[in-house]
Amino acid sequence: MPPVPTPDEDVPYIEGTTTLDDLAITDTDIDRIKSWSENLDKNKQQRCHRCNCFWFGLEVVSGICASCQKADTIYQTPTRGQRGPGMPELWSAENKLDMGVVPADLPQLDQIEEWLISRVHVHVQIWTYRGSQYRYKGHVISFLKDVGTVYDTLPLLPSELDTIVVRPRNTTSEPGMIRQFRSAFRVRRGAIAQWLNWLVRNNPLYRDVVVDPARLQQLPVDGDVGDQLPTIEADAVQAEQEMRDAAATDNVSSDADELWEGAAVPHLMAHQTDVDAFKERILQGPDAPATQATSHAYPEHPTDAD
Repeated sequence: MPPVPTPDEDVPYIEGTTTLDDLAITDTDIDRIKSWSENLDKNKQQRCHRCNCFWFGLEVVSGICASCQKADTIYQTPTRGQRGPGMPELWSAENKLDMGVVPADLPQLDQIEEWLISRVHVHVQIWTYRGSQYRYKGHVISFLKDVGTVYDTLPLLPSELDTIVVRPRNTTSEPGMIRQFRSAFRVRRGAIAQWLNWLVRNNPLYRDVVVDPARLQQLPVDGDVGDQLPTIEADAVQAEQEMRDAAATDNVSSDADELWEGAAVPHLMAHQTDVDAFKERILQGPDAPATQATSHAYPEHPTDAD
């Protein structure tokens, strides 16, 4: 009788004991697959009715997730971030954090559409194309900055966003270049108008906002606004050839080709002048010395942010 294989070993072949009709895996492995599938089916998304989070592993009890239960636990001698006696629940109207009921017919906004209707912008974003000598795939980095403006007239125009697009020179017409970030820069005029009208009627922070019809008309009905964002062309040694290579495989590209990576660099002392400093350093190259506006110490490991 052949030895029973361990999980990390291949099934041993002994001449004369197997045929082409035999299964390629053992009964033990089949049981493991069934057990894995059963456990996967048990791992369901849950919704917390207090914070409205809908995800896996929330440990929801009586409609409240573990995070909200911890946040709303009352401590007699609370420390920073803890709830003390007489304090309201975290996600409550008393704490001015009750999001209310959002109508189901409101469209799901893409990220750039959210920026266009946001009254406050807290970071500068730099988008770099795959093929540049600074990145090997689409990438976006967010630099936090001081909030200097609260917008009273919306929507913003794409050209007014604190967003910088960096692309290699002489690649504007390359299909591979055009394909990148295409979905990220999609704007729908109707969706933005619908959200702004709802926010003005229902959100106290938007009640004094003026929705400018002329600005709305400058947005596409449903189109890409990447060409309206502030753009810097930087030299890249192999950019043009890489874009042509990407174009050659454009017909067989998958949705994954349009994905990008994101990261945030926390920088609580950032100022609006950093935008100009970022542009200068990008144009000078990766080895350029840091200017005064960008010489602050950034953390070694960026953190995710949204």
